[in-house]
Amino acid sequence: MTRKIGCTGGIACGKSEAAKRILAHGIPLLDTDRVAHEVLSPGNEAFDRVVGMFGEGILLEDGTLNRSALGCIVFNDPEALQQLNQLVHPEVGRRWRSWLAARDEPVAVVVIPLMIETGSQLEFDDIVCISASRNRMRERLRSRGLSSEQAEQRIQSQLPLEDKEQHATWIITNNGSLADFHHRVDHWISTSLLTE
Repeated sequence: MTRKIGCTGGIACGKSEAAKRILAHGIPLLDTDRVAHEVLSPGNEAFDRVVGMFGEGILLEDGTLNRSALGCIVFNDPEALQQLNQLVHPEVGRRWRSWLAARDEPVAVVVIPLMIETGSQLEFDDIVCISASRNRMRERLRSRGLSSEQAEQRIQSQLPLEDKEQHATWIITNNGSLADFHHRVDHWISTSLLTE
């Protein structure tokens, strides 16, 4: 029986960095952000539905999704964000569940940013939450080119981290350097995932 680990956390908290460390230890991992990128590419039903709902103004000249244009719409409008999630999440959910069902390794990890919001935490044996202070989240979002206002909108659009942490078996905080975070994640992997 594969031990199913769910990984969640806030925006700009370091989920992708944690995922890299988990993979480096040879643990199978699926990042649902990547799955969502695949689902929202031309030729997929979800892509067609999203374009149908939000219009061709969210497309680049080559016909692919302009993620920043879509982001500007949905992060300014909670209802639009909910509509987008309703169009994309069912297909993403089908894909990660299928991936997880096919595992036969001792442990497997699925990264789901909106795990608690979608109630998916109930499908995992344990949950790790990647967390950071609001100031660090803002700093990192600004370093990605977002304005202070945009950064705040992205943070506000998510469930508060405290709510996510309540469901977690482990919380890994990422407020320091990248090296410090890597050390924390490696320690967690060696003491919690590779012990059996």
